[in-house]
This record gives sequence, structure tokens and C-alpha cells, in this order.
Amino acid sequence: AQLSSTDVAALAQQVVGRFHQWPRSMSGGIFKVFSAMAERHEPIYLSTVAAAGSAGSTAPCMASLSAADRQLAQQAMARLRGPRLKHLLQELGDIARGEHTVDMLQSFAE
Repeated sequence: AQLSSTDVAALAQQVVGRFHQWPRSMSGGIFKVFSAMAERHEPIYLSTVAAAGSAGSTAPCMASLSAADRQLAQQAMARLRGPRLKHLLQELGDIARGEHTVDMLQSFAE
């Protein structure tokens, strides 16, 4: 059965909001979900990423970031694909869990 755009949007919000809470062993699966959303449902993916990076966002992976770092992360999530996206997701998860500092995000700047 095909998911409706409403279902995809709800799923995307949950994935973006909670991926950092999933076990590290799931990082490959997390990357595949993000990649599938970006490839198959790009408009929904981009709007979800933009909402996560907005000033009022409560997405935990972005909540602790400064406005500039939130913007950098949001732009990188929208632009990157493949291994660079996987690396970004791992870094954002590590930052949200307090395991890395935001300095790591600078490597994803354009």
C-alpha cells in the first residue's frame, strides 16, 4: 500500500525528531530512511528539514544549536546525500546526546 503525503509528513517529523534516540547499531537504517525520504518524497523531506531548522523548532537534534549552527545543519541536511549525509546524521545525533560539540558541524559548511 502506498503511503499518503500526510502519512509521509508525519513519519518524516517523527524520524527527524527522534533519530538521535535510536541505538548506534541503527545508523545504517537511519541513513536509509533519510535517503529514501529525500529521494522519493523530496518536497516533504525538505519542508520537514526546514521546520526542524527553524527558530521555534523543538527537534532535539537542533534544539541545542545556535541559530547559525541550526541553519548550517538544516542546509546540509537539505543538500547532502550519500556518505556525507550519513556522517552529518551521526554528528547531529552525537551532538544531541552531548557526545560531541557543535564545532564538528563546520566541516559540513558549503
